[in-house]
Amino acid sequence: MLPGDKDAKNPSGLRIGVQEMTRYGMKEDEMGELATLMKSALLGKFVKKEIIELRSRYTKVHYT
Repeated sequence: MLPGDKDAKNPSGLRIGVQEMTRYGMKEDEMGELATLMKSALLGKFVKKEIIELRSRYTKVHYT
């Protein structure tokens, strides 16, 4: 559920896990960039090039 939701069967939005990307070192700024790309994709825009560029900056796994 999202913050403020009262009923799991009637969510106010979509919650997407990003734990794997944090393991690769992404932080708040990159999550904003990722969210923008996801929104663009949902609106039907082709974002493959931008996704590849973003992901290419994070190739090493960080165990915390």
